[in-house]
Amino acid sequence: MITNCFAFATIMAENEDLCRGLIERVLGIEIECLDVVAVEADVPQITRRAVSCDVLARGAKTAFEVEMQVGTVKDLPRRARYIASLVDARVLAKGEPTHRLPDLFVIFICMYDPFERGLPRYTTRRCMAEDAAVACANGVTEVYVNATGDL
Repeated sequence: MITNCFAFATIMAENEDLCRGLIERVLGIEIECLDVVAVEADVPQITRRAVSCDVLARGAKTAFEVEMQVGTVKDLPRRARYIASLVDARVLAKGEPTHRLPDLFVIFICMYDPFERGLPRYTTRRCMAEDAAVACANGVTEVYVNATGDL
């Protein structure tokens, strides 16, 4: 298992097959091909704060933001929201209609159990508060992988 986020980002960006295989395994879907696999973050300063490295991969109508978390982060859902906004701004040209936004999977590979529920994977999607059966599909799916668990 790769636990160095810089190595993770570099390996994923330089090996489309490995990146695609990881995404397919995490999501349980098949991806025909990825058009772009690129390291998104500059090398951050190493401090006592959590360090993350992310990779943006794009398919025909889908984008995948994959981020490794090597330190415990308490506000991952808010980080997912922030990341989704950055990806949206990057993939949609100014003046382009929002219906052209690709579906987006924000994937966190965590070296810990992010919600402390003992699950190997946690998946969140938007739904209506008054009736959880009503999906409010905005095209964003967040996936939190507990690397200490077993997929």
